[in-house]
Amino acid sequence: MISIADLPDDILIAIFHRCTAPTEDIHFSSLDATSPSWILACVSRSWRAITITTPLLWAKIRLPLFRYLPNSHWDHNPSAAKIVARTQRLLQLTQKCTLDIVIIVRRHRALSMWNELMPIICATAPRWQRFTSDASDALFAALQVETFPYLEHLGLDVSEMYARSSAADKASKRIDCFQNAHALHSLSLNAIEDCTFVLELAIPWQNLTAYSTNMGRMLNNSLHLLSCVEELHAKLEEEEGAEDDTLTAAPDAVQVLPRLTTLDLDLSDGHTHDGALQPYVRTILRRLHAPSLTKLRLRICGFQFISKPLLLHCNLDNLLDLSIHDESPILSTDIPDFWRLTTPNVEVLHLSVGRTEVFFNAMLCQLLAFPPVPVPLPRLKVLSLHAPNLSFGSPYTIARIALQRRGALDKKLWMPLEEVRVWGESSEFGCGVTAAAVERLNKEYERQKRSLSSYEDEELAPLHIHAVQSDF
Repeated sequence: MISIADLPDDILIAIFHRCTAPTEDIHFSSLDATSPSWILACVSRSWRAITITTPLLWAKIRLPLFRYLPNSHWDHNPSAAKIVARTQRLLQLTQKCTLDIVIIVRRHRALSMWNELMPIICATAPRWQRFTSDASDALFAALQVETFPYLEHLGLDVSEMYARSSAADKASKRIDCFQNAHALHSLSLNAIEDCTFVLELAIPWQNLTAYSTNMGRMLNNSLHLLSCVEELHAKLEEEEGAEDDTLTAAPDAVQVLPRLTTLDLDLSDGHTHDGALQPYVRTILRRLHAPSLTKLRLRICGFQFISKPLLLHCNLDNLLDLSIHDESPILSTDIPDFWRLTTPNVEVLHLSVGRTEVFFNAMLCQLLAFPPVPVPLPRLKVLSLHAPNLSFGSPYTIARIALQRRGALDKKLWMPLEEVRVWGESSEFGCGVTAAAVERLNKEYERQKRSLSSYEDEELAPLHIHAVQSDF
C-alpha cells in the first residue's frame, strides 16, 4: 500500500478535489460509508490520519433526509439519533472552514428528522458559504444569527408543505433572516411542486450576480431588483393564477438589466393548452431588456414560442453563444426568420432536439448556404450537437456544413468552422453513445472531403471533432 505521505502534491490535490466535487445526484449522502471522503479514511492508518485532519474534504455536506425514512427502499436505515450523531461528527471534521450544505427533505415525514438536525446545522450558519434547503418556517425561526459573513449562494426549494403551513395566511411570505447576508451573490428559488405564491425575500438584491428560478410569478414581480444580475436562469412553466401578474406589472413597465450577459430560458412548458404562451410569460418577455447579452440558452417547444420582442430587446450584435433545445416534433417555418434575427455575430451554436432525428436533420439543413440567400450565422466557429441526435442523415449534413463553411463548396464568404463538439450526459458517455457518434461523424467528414478533388484547407487548422461531457 502506497503511503499518502509518498504521493506528489499534485496527485493529492487531484484526489481531494475529486472527492469534494459537488454532485447533482439527490440521493448522494455525505453520511454514507461509501461516500468518497469516508472511503479515503478507510484506506489505511496513514490515509486516515491525513483525511480526518483535512477539513476541506468534509466541508461539502449533502443530506437527502427522505432516504432515511422508515420503510423506504433504502436498506439498513439508521435511526434519527444515529443520523444526528453522524452529522455532528461530520461537522466536527470540518473544524472552522466554510461550509457547502445541501439539505433535501422532499417528504412530509422527513420534516421531523430535519427538525432534529436543525439546531446543529443552524449553529454553523456563520460558516455557511453555500446553503440549500427546503423552505420552512422552523428553519427561518431557527436562524437567529445577525449576519452571514461568508454566504455566497442561497438555494430555497419551495413546496406545498411550506405554502400550506400554519403561518401561510396569504399568498406571499416574508423572509428576512438573510437580509444581512452581504456576501450573497447567487440565489436559487425553485418550486418543487405546483406552488404559485410569491415569497417576499429580504436580501441584499443589489449584490446578486446570478439568479435561478422556476417561480415565474416571483420573477415577474422581482425583475426591478435584478439590475446587477449577470446570469439569469428561468424555467417559465404553467402556473395557476399567474395571469393576474399581467396586472401587477404593466406591459409597458420595461426593465433593463444592463449587466445581464447570460440568459437561460426554459419555455418548453410555458404555454397554454391552445398553444399560446402563458400571459405572465409574455409579460416577462416584453419587459426584459438585456443590451449586454452574449450568451442565450433556449428550451422551447417550437420556434413560434421564441418571442421576437425578446430578441429585439437584446443587442444581438453582442450575442456570441446560442443554445437551442427544441421539444417540438414539427419543423417550424419560423426557423429561417429566427436565424436571420440572431445574425450576424454568433460564434458558438449548441443544438439538440427532444423528438425525431429527421427533425434534427431538417433543422441542420437551415445552416447550409443557398445563394443568393445570405448564409445564417456567418461567423459560426463552433457547432455543438447532442450525441443521440446524430443518426440517420445528420452526419452527412453536418459534414457538408463543415466543408461548406471551410471553403470547400463555395467562396469563403463566412468564418471557417473550427470545431464540432458532440456532447453527451454522463450516462451517454458510459454506454459509448458519444464515442460512436464522434466516430461516425469523423468518417463521414473524411469521406466527403476525399470526394472533393479541388478541396484545399492547408491554410486552416484541422477541423476538431471531439466529444465533451456536458448537460444542455
